[in-house]
Amino acid sequence: MKRLRTLLIVMVFLSSCAPMTPTNRVVVVITSTPMHNQPTSPEASGNVNFEPFGTVTIAASDIEFDVSGEGDNVDSIGFWEASEPAQSLMFVTSKNNSSIEVYQYPFKSQQTTISCGNASNGVWVDQENDILYITERDSSNVCAYDLPALNNNDALSFTTAATSNQAEPNLTILHLQNGQSRIYVSYDKTVYYHDAETGKSLGQFTPNEEVETMYGDDYYQVIYIPDERRPTGIYSYDADGNPAGSLFGVPPIFAKDAEGIWVYKCLSTDGDDNGEGLIVASDQKGDITDFEVFNRKTKAHLGTINVSGVDMTDGIAITQQSSPDYPFGLLMVIDDDTSTVGVGWDTILERTGLSCGS
Repeated sequence: MKRLRTLLIVMVFLSSCAPMTPTNRVVVVITSTPMHNQPTSPEASGNVNFEPFGTVTIAASDIEFDVSGEGDNVDSIGFWEASEPAQSLMFVTSKNNSSIEVYQYPFKSQQTTISCGNASNGVWVDQENDILYITERDSSNVCAYDLPALNNNDALSFTTAATSNQAEPNLTILHLQNGQSRIYVSYDKTVYYHDAETGKSLGQFTPNEEVETMYGDDYYQVIYIPDERRPTGIYSYDADGNPAGSLFGVPPIFAKDAEGIWVYKCLSTDGDDNGEGLIVASDQKGDITDFEVFNRKTKAHLGTINVSGVDMTDGIAITQQSSPDYPFGLLMVIDDDTSTVGVGWDTILERTGLSCGS
């Protein structure tokens, strides 16, 4: 159900030398009647409101889209934010065939497909450099595509040192403070990392838990890795694979496999990441997926989100790009290996009461 949203336009015309008076200022206000209160923008100018909210269920009527394409056993989601939201793209990998689904805004029908070998598992978009990376299933290959052209970029594609019998490799990127960008590729119990500019191997490390999905948090210079096999929580590692920070999401928060993980960022008034925000991770417990929400800064557990009809979620992704259909962006999640479901962050913030500031 599409909601009417309040539009406020303020136009101020000032003379370069004249003082502000009622005669040289024009204010125009245009409004429409909202169907519910509007949540606070993700751009923070005051204190965050990250109070625990318990469990919240997103109704089927509040789901923005539920789409499936040519992929078979879909797994992970990537998102590219174009300068014009109408050109933005969503990518969904497929573990059982070569079709990587490509959707263009508003993401309600498949546009085309690309491939990375016979099947794919992980996907990550380097937004800074407009490059799409995909891991081939049962292989050590990582494919690169230029965005938005969707042309193969052989110069940035590479092969890790992993053996080809590692079934479900996934990946993330960490942009280091020294200007280097690293790609991290997971294979069960090992993570290999490469220079994103050259594909050169830089090292590897063995996390404390079996690993699939990861998220590189540039602000804190850490990689979040959920325990994919046991509900022990989410671990943090620095750029070289050393433990960094305390384990969070410890029992009994997760009931089963912690799968997809992503960060919702609070932004300063000039649009920069200010370190506040949320960490969202999917709990693949079976009957309905629990999306566990944590305070990004403190790692405190804030609550659980359920999305009506969504279960057995693997990958998730977040975009905070504002668009006519999705003013605060989207949380996108895989439903039971078959489809991709999108929920607006305006709905999530309103239902949970969470806010980056006022």
